Amino acid sequence: MPRLLLSFLFFLCGLTTAFAQADVNPADAVVAITVSAQKPDGTGTVAIDKGTGFLIGADGWVVTAAHVIPTQIPAGDQLVIVGTTRDGRQFPLALQPGGKSDADVALLRFPSTLGIAFPYLCVDPHPNIGLQNKILGLGFPLGKQLSERPGAITSTADENGMIQANMGLAEGMSGGPVIDASDNAVIGVITGGWAMESSFDFFMPTNQALGVFQIPPAKFVGADCAAPPPPPPPKPHEITRDVQIDQTYDHHDTFDESSQDYTVTGEPDDGYRIVKAELIKQSATRDTDEAINIGPDGKSAVLTYKLTAGPAYDKYRGWLHATLHLTERLISQ
Repeated sequence: MPRLLLSFLFFLCGLTTAFAQADVNPADAVVAITVSAQKPDGTGTVAIDKGTGFLIGADGWVVTAAHVIPTQIPAGDQLVIVGTTRDGRQFPLALQPGGKSDADVALLRFPSTLGIAFPYLCVDPHPNIGLQNKILGLGFPLGKQLSERPGAITSTADENGMIQANMGLAEGMSGGPVIDASDNAVIGVITGGWAMESSFDFFMPTNQALGVFQIPPAKFVGADCAAPPPPPPPKPHEITRDVQIDQTYDHHDTFDESSQDYTVTGEPDDGYRIVKAELIKQSATRDTDEAINIGPDGKSAVLTYKLTAGPAYDKYRGWLHATLHLTERLISQ
């Protein structure tokens, strides 16, 4: 890019429906980045820059714009890069070997020892770059809250491979993802724009920095990263369940009537406990001693009852055709 143009560019040091793994809000995969220089003894911290990044894998791989990470700091100082996730957690970020490209894209990583499965965005390695294609830029303008900036592609690649758009970006959004609105995949990384001019924004398409994306590798659209299914509906607070009872006692081997004890156990659905149980009879005769006991943890409801049948010379039967009706309540998490 001509030196004259660079002098007028401000480099933009990223809520959308972007691709992510199932059941994750895509906005949660965007990371605020702060860069500072610090003395070896931990004193004299000096802020250098703020930018945006986005996760491309559950194990903490973060992509940003390379210019967000300075190449020179005061002699003897240490470079400190911190990423803040959408839920407010802060972790150190480290530049990865070979993770900085001439295409102004850099690869960072949260510590691999965190044991956290991070939300991530899906990356299109071969994006469709067409004039007036609808896109979204995500970033943290001026270090504020995450912002969604819709726009369109207004010019194809220049001599440096960058794409021009009109998203209305602001300082602090550099390194954020550019999303193709037609299929919700990451197609580029925000690199810069003209100060005070919303129609001249720039991003680097993903295919210009595949070497960086393939180091982890990223979760690419296709076999590795498909569109997430809709989240399951929330479980209702209370549900009912029926246990059917169809029992007949027909024993006539003696000259006296006889009886048989029976037990029926109802169990709750996963994540629920039984709070109420009642016996609803459809047809019954010679049924006695009916009792229902709900376990103290609500994990069972036990019905006990007795049926009586007549002797050999008078073969009457006892039966119970009924429903054990259970009311279950969602267990609080």
